[in-house]
Amino acid sequence: MREAERLGRELGVPLVATNNVHFLRPEEHLHHRAVNAIRTGGLLTTVVPPEITTAKRGSSQRQEMQKLFPDHPELLQATMEIADRCNLKLELGN
Repeated sequence: MREAERLGRELGVPLVATNNVHFLRPEEHLHHRAVNAIRTGGLLTTVVPPEITTAKRGSSQRQEMQKLFPDHPELLQATMEIADRCNLKLELGN
């Protein structure tokens, strides 16, 4: 974290809080595993490391992120500012 803070100051880049997100909704964790099985030619039981095989590895809710970054509320605020500016709509077939 200290190195990220140093780099951010040096480069003038603000920091945000994030984690690895593999799917948007908890119920999508099996889809994620299936795609990886197809991609690697493996089995559902062997393609994904155990830490991301459950529904817990989706996008974190605010309280979960607060637990991950308890000493850096400013990073959470910066993340929320970015999320509030996002408005992506994809039309299937286009």
